Amino acid sequence: MRNYKKSAKGLSLLELLIVACIIFILMGTFAIYADQALQAAKNVALQNELVGIRMAIQHYLIVNASLPRNLDELLKKSLTTTKPDGTVTYGSYLKAVRVGKDGSLLDPFLNKYSYNNISGLVRSETPGRTNW
Repeated sequence: MRNYKKSAKGLSLLELLIVACIIFILMGTFAIYADQALQAAKNVALQNELVGIRMAIQHYLIVNASLPRNLDELLKKSLTTTKPDGTVTYGSYLKAVRVGKDGSLLDPFLNKYSYNNISGLVRSETPGRTNW
């Protein structure tokens, strides 16, 4: 007498669909949390960059006794400092992280910074973050 028992060597189509659905649900959940983490990281980077730009403007004001005409001047104008031990360093007031095609500074959300050369205020043009 022959034994016609089924041997379970693979997954059925239903089991495969269930596993695929579980994987897609987990991927969707991960994508939501990854996007939230990315937004939080961009917010922190924007705050840090604004502080750095504002400090560079204050440093420019102290050294040159006037505010820069635009933010490009902070990037291009040479800053020479001499330390007490005689070491001379060359650089700029600010190092650009992201620059647009027109040469303007971009924030982490890829929007331009707005700068008022009369008051020295710099802001991001990113919606919801213009008052930072």
